[in-house]
Amino acid sequence: MADSDRCRGSGGGLEDHRGGLLADHDARRVGIARRDGRHDRGVGDAQAVDAVDTQLVVDAGAIVPRQPLVQNTGETPNGPLGLRVYPGPECKGSLYQDDGHTLAYEKGEFLRVSYSCQVGTEAIRIVSTIEKDSYKPWWSAAEITVFGIGKAPKSVRVGDATIHEWRFDSAQHAVVFTLPEAKTNWTAELIL
Repeated sequence: MADSDRCRGSGGGLEDHRGGLLADHDARRVGIARRDGRHDRGVGDAQAVDAVDTQLVVDAGAIVPRQPLVQNTGETPNGPLGLRVYPGPECKGSLYQDDGHTLAYEKGEFLRVSYSCQVGTEAIRIVSTIEKDSYKPWWSAAEITVFGIGKAPKSVRVGDATIHEWRFDSAQHAVVFTLPEAKTNWTAELIL
């Protein structure tokens, strides 16, 4: 797909068609494209989106946080934070979260996490750095999905430990693993 064919998102936060995607994407080209070929509207535009007719278009280098489906903004999501990693040049993403109901963020009560990844010939490294930690989010664990992986890695490491609870999805070309305590600074590495 050529750059001119991609859907461009607006700056600021990104929300998926089910509501509640908590991502700052630094004006990256992230948007919603319809399966019928229409994709001239960015994510920031008000529009009704049908889940059956849409797909998310993400450029290599994006790291996109996601939350489980909720029925309304007053409902607390159940399950881990999702973190979708699309390795590529300048691979980064961030998450901002506050209570969403009060002005407590003006007093500094929010969470901001920066994510990055480095792609090498022998490994892909993903790094999480807590920038501001004065808000307790609904999640403690994160399910990490790294796309663009052609074959199962030799191993997956978190910090100095090799983990054995991961899976390779050959249909999605992805590796999936869960970090039980993800609201910390951490480094994960896929050994290719």
